[in-house]
Amino acid sequence: MMPAALVRLGALGTVVVGLAAIPVVRSLHARDERFVASSTTWGYEQRGMLTDQGAYGLLFHTTLEKDPWVEVDLGAEREVRSIQVDNRADCCAERAIPLRAEIAGEDGELTEIARRDAPFDRWTIDLPAPARARFVRLVAEGTTMLHLQAIRVR
Repeated sequence: MMPAALVRLGALGTVVVGLAAIPVVRSLHARDERFVASSTTWGYEQRGMLTDQGAYGLLFHTTLEKDPWVEVDLGAEREVRSIQVDNRADCCAERAIPLRAEIAGEDGELTEIARRDAPFDRWTIDLPAPARARFVRLVAEGTTMLHLQAIRVR
C-alpha cells in the first residue's frame, strides 16, 4: 500500500502516484446544471445537481402525484442540441410513460419539444435544429411517481 503522502493532484488534472501519472476524468466544459423535482420522497433530495445520485442509483424520486415533473436549470440560456433521459433500470420504468419533454428560455414559458409514449431504458431526444433554452422540464402525465437515473443536456 502506498503512503498517502505520495498521492497528490498535479498540474493539468493528473493524479501523481509515485512516478506514475494517471489522468483525472474531468470536463473542461462542466456546467453546474441543477435540478428541482415537483416533490420528493424519503431518501431523495428535491433539489440537487445532475451529477447527484440517491438511493438505488436514482437522481430523484417524486411522491405519487398528478403530473410529476423534474426541471433542469442550465444556469443561463444556451444552445440545446439533445437531451438524454435514463429511466430507472431496476423496476417501475412504466411510471415514466407518457413522458413529455419541454424547454423554456429565461422567461420560463414552456414549449413541448418531444413526447415518449412507449417504455424506454434510455431516450435520446435529438432536436432537428439547436434551440435556445435555460430550462428543460420532463413531465410524467397522469397520477404516478417519477424517478429517473440520469438526465444529460447537450
